[in-house]
Amino acid sequence: MDEFLRGGGLLCTVLVVLYMAKRINAFMELVRMTRSSELGHYEDRIVYMAARAFEEHKSTGNIKEILLESCQFDVATAERVLSLAKSNIGNQHGRYEAFLRAVNEVLGEEIYYSTQS
Repeated sequence: MDEFLRGGGLLCTVLVVLYMAKRINAFMELVRMTRSSELGHYEDRIVYMAARAFEEHKSTGNIKEILLESCQFDVATAERVLSLAKSNIGNQHGRYEAFLRAVNEVLGEEIYYSTQS
């Protein structure tokens, strides 16, 4: 019985340390993004990940989850980006560019640019 409790305690300790490391990493990412925004850099790699997922025809829920990881979006803005991106697909550009244009339109600034050729 003593070994079972010791193993359970060790497992709980490891899980707490991993959770703390995750929270510290999230905090450091937020600090980095805040410093970057003060310098005039607003780009967030998460938006490019969401654009890639949109290009690969991933589900709307999956793309929304990716966008919600960014501090720039809440549920309403993420849904607005998705609806604008879907309406811009037919234009002469691809899905990736349509998504980035929709993000720029929702944010009101030209922040994200396509690196694809």
